[in-house]
Amino acid sequence: DHFGSATPMTLHKSPSLVLRAVSEGIASVGIFPLPQDDDVDPWWLHLVQTAGPRPQVVGRLPFFVNAGARFEDLEALAIAVLDVDDSGSDIGLFILSTTDPISRASLNTLLEEAGFEGRGLATHIQGENSPERLYLIEVAGLVSAEDERMKAFVGKLDDSNAMIIRVGGYARPIDLS
Repeated sequence: DHFGSATPMTLHKSPSLVLRAVSEGIASVGIFPLPQDDDVDPWWLHLVQTAGPRPQVVGRLPFFVNAGARFEDLEALAIAVLDVDDSGSDIGLFILSTTDPISRASLNTLLEEAGFEGRGLATHIQGENSPERLYLIEVAGLVSAEDERMKAFVGKLDDSNAMIIRVGGYARPIDLS
């Protein structure tokens, strides 16, 4: 509904195919379901693994939230190869990589202590042979990974291997309810 019924759309069997189509310019935008902790192969992990033009999150759907809409429980994130302009009311998305586990509550507290209004959205443990843990986090505003608050946040982790990567952002959806 967001893009209109005349917009050509193609379904793909895997997140990597959607990301490749967007990266190579075959598709302008890719749409993914909102991340969940129980995803077996989280699509958002691929945002940091893409070579060449790197797609990033550029929107959240639906943009106009209406509790009476026919797809009221379905939400998605849109990716594209472009930069997001600051709307004045935005959400920034980052992937945090650590070797030490962090609870969702601790992650949220550390974000607050660093000066962010933010929260963890999803977590993924790479596997038995890899100690890496990945956390998708959102913060108020379009900030860079070099922002002093972000550096302070990573510094509070006591994990010398911790890295943070900006993977996009979007204007806050408008609630019509």
